[in-house]
Amino acid sequence: MLLVHLDLLLEAIACSTVDSADLDGLDIIVEKHGSDYHPARVIAEMAGRQVSFVANVALTERGLVRLTQDFHWLNYLNHQFPKCFVPRVHFLAQPDENASDSGNPVLGMFIGEWLEGYHEFHLTTQEQGKKQAIVLWNTEAGNSVLSSEDAGELYRKAAFVLTYYYNVFDFAEVFPWHNAAGDFVVRRNSEITDVRLVTVRQYGARVSFPDDAPENRVTACLAFLANLTIRMRLDRFDGTGEVAWADEQCVAATAQGFLQGLRDQVSEGRCDPDFLQGLLKALESMSPSDWAELFREVVDSYDPDAPDLPIVRRHLVEHILKMTEVFG
Repeated sequence: MLLVHLDLLLEAIACSTVDSADLDGLDIIVEKHGSDYHPARVIAEMAGRQVSFVANVALTERGLVRLTQDFHWLNYLNHQFPKCFVPRVHFLAQPDENASDSGNPVLGMFIGEWLEGYHEFHLTTQEQGKKQAIVLWNTEAGNSVLSSEDAGELYRKAAFVLTYYYNVFDFAEVFPWHNAAGDFVVRRNSEITDVRLVTVRQYGARVSFPDDAPENRVTACLAFLANLTIRMRLDRFDGTGEVAWADEQCVAATAQGFLQGLRDQVSEGRCDPDFLQGLLKALESMSPSDWAELFREVVDSYDPDAPDLPIVRRHLVEHILKMTEVFG
């Protein structure tokens, strides 16, 4: 399929490099297998230089649907916001009606920006399970364990990205997302330098109201915050193990990222300063029972069969107490 759309690939190469040169060859490296589609690295060789792309490939009808949605929303976020925290996408390729007769199992593919130097991360355990940490996956230089400070910075920046894309007027947000799925990647040298969101399955409102009263915006944003702080703590140990719940340092870092995301919206004119001030006053005035009611409503909205739900309920009281401490 890539060769069939070689003209589009050449256009992508032209958009990704300042120098023009003839294409000498292509290397394709399968990186991982996902539940919906499969990412590979495409390396274009040109006059001693290389340009890399990600090729996300769908092999099933369900995968094709998810792939198409992801391409659409990545493209949307790239063009609708002043800043960009998702990969650039170049083109979506789908088979023609007779593709099933060709014996080619590929049903769809999109080519996007390869995030060089970015790596997946997951919670892990140390000291025979007594201590928790975040491990950064790096197949070239070897895995590394983040310091507590770097882990906090990672959570802060991931929360910032999700809040930056949250719409305070119509409540649209990136959801679902999950750390266990590797939805975020991080670039790190001596410190955490950047965090990117690599997939956008859906972008829309998760809450609705019978009218457009101004106070609804605060209510919706509080629900967004509650869900954000819960979801940020969820992962799977080492990416594929048991459901994991991050240590409490995650909460303060997530709250910082949330507030910074709203401040950025204010600076860009996407959020009214009065709204932010009103939200801050609402947060300061919330009692423990207010927090408990907020989180009860949010958790009750979750899929009752979700494998994460038991661990969320197990830790919910501790989480609420931490939230009252952070915003008290």
